[in-house]
Amino acid sequence: MPSRFPSIVLAGWLVSSAAVCFMAPAADLPNPTLPLVQPARIPVPDTSATNSITPQASIAIVQKLADFGTRHTLSDTTSETRGIGAARNWVLEQFRAAGPRIQASLEEFDAPVGPRIKEYARVANVVAVLPGTDPAAANRRVYVVGHLDSMNANVMDPIGDAPGANDDASGCAVVIESARALAKENLRATVVFLCTIGEEQGLVGAKYHADSARARNENIVAVLNNDIVGDPSAPPTDGFDAQPTVIRVFSEGLPRNASAEQLARLRALSAESDSPSRQLARYVAEIAAIEKTAVQPRLVFRLDRFLRGGDHSMFNQAGFPAVRFTASNETYSRQHQNVSGPPQIGGGHARETGDVVRFVDPEYLSNVARLNAKCLINLANAPQVPQRARIITAKLENATTLRWDTSPDADGYEIVWRDTTSPMWTFARDVGNVTEITLPISKDDYFLGVRAYRKDGFRSIVAFADQGAE
Repeated sequence: MPSRFPSIVLAGWLVSSAAVCFMAPAADLPNPTLPLVQPARIPVPDTSATNSITPQASIAIVQKLADFGTRHTLSDTTSETRGIGAARNWVLEQFRAAGPRIQASLEEFDAPVGPRIKEYARVANVVAVLPGTDPAAANRRVYVVGHLDSMNANVMDPIGDAPGANDDASGCAVVIESARALAKENLRATVVFLCTIGEEQGLVGAKYHADSARARNENIVAVLNNDIVGDPSAPPTDGFDAQPTVIRVFSEGLPRNASAEQLARLRALSAESDSPSRQLARYVAEIAAIEKTAVQPRLVFRLDRFLRGGDHSMFNQAGFPAVRFTASNETYSRQHQNVSGPPQIGGGHARETGDVVRFVDPEYLSNVARLNAKCLINLANAPQVPQRARIITAKLENATTLRWDTSPDADGYEIVWRDTTSPMWTFARDVGNVTEITLPISKDDYFLGVRAYRKDGFRSIVAFADQGAE
């Protein structure tokens, strides 16, 4: 079955998103003799398992988590009906009920004492692992993340109501629904479903997990963090329209802990927009376009929103590619607020505040969950990202030679490139199962990359081409 390549519009450009391939006027082509739209003719991957994700199931998860009253990191751990202890036990049960191959557990640790945790506390992330089925890929790990804890207007209040419906029961719903949908799938790589603790106290659960994974030398290839993904509306007074077909995807550019040598390398290549996390964001956009998902990503090329942060940044800090999914708009009177009563009827003007379930859009949330799950399937079944992709610069010449190491589970490779002013990969060429190719285009004028593909239709994330003098 040949590939089908839908088109999307980015900044006024028509883009065929399987490559992604820019359809330019002939006069604008870099070399009229070089075919520009020659991606590999491979099948469209089967992601039909995600059809089991429904608005009803998604909102039911949000409702159940909100019903625990508060999920503050330091709230009650002994009650069976209220507090973080009851909530994490319920999430653990949902993972275990998803299927026998899911390995679910509590990841307990001592929370670091700090401004928002004044004294010793034993806390826990909820972790579920779906082991990969292919020995060649099972060591690779793909994550979907949401944070389980909540807060009201007082971050130090572990007792008062903090339903945290959108922030972030919605993200946990994405994680749980993804686990349910994929539990019976034979995915090649390992998928990890993670509900973190202590996000509101300084990302402590994500930091603990990411640092532990780094210490164990785990091969985490992608992290999809979902935080505030259930409400696409905005206050009417702000002049923003609801955008129920858009989800923002944030990605870091420059690594936070880059060495002087790394920064010099990035500067020499002008590669400040080609970090592994940014390639992951582009990958998400391509999958969404190919799959024609009901919610489409708006890529935002910065780490996060102003004055806010998220768990993905802790994975970034540990050296792992990670992005953040966040709703297209935000209503701040519904975030980190005490819950008030509903508006009065018949002349009253009471304003309802608080992060309550009725503000979460079930259809939107389930669409975000399906997008995540489709990305997980593609990421887990993809071949290894090509290693040591580089442009050979041993001598002055107009043509461009690229070289890369073999991906052991790949059937072939595509070269992708784009103008230096373009945010997305816009040209592509299938080069078959080789590890070197010379193209009649100027390396000075374009950014280039390599990605691997399999005959069953799955493509890897793009490996950005560095400079090599050999």
